[in-house]
Amino acid sequence: MTRAKTLGNYGESLAAEYLRRHGYEVIHNNYRSGRLELDLVARKGRQTIFFEVKTISQNQDSRGEIPLTSRQISNLKRGLSAYCIKNRIDLDAVRLDLLIVSVDRENKSVRFKQYRDIF
Repeated sequence: MTRAKTLGNYGESLAAEYLRRHGYEVIHNNYRSGRLELDLVARKGRQTIFFEVKTISQNQDSRGEIPLTSRQISNLKRGLSAYCIKNRIDLDAVRLDLLIVSVDRENKSVRFKQYRDIF
């Protein structure tokens, strides 16, 4: 497994725990529909929230946040739509959030930044 994939998996597990602590019920990790993937699917109240998780290492990347490309956004929309159709969820009852996980392994600290309803 590559270093980037290992960091990404670590960040997704931290993100799932962060969401649970903040009242979300995580219902899927790495949900796949064909080649499309949704990092985390959660519920809070009556709303279904899809999370794209981006993990960065503070030691390696001082640029901070990683923007999503138009291709990534298109794939997220397609994956979200496929999930909603399969599970009979009204698109008006969902949102897509971006969750940035900043990991500083030297100081053993983690920071989270959540962007709600990114499209």
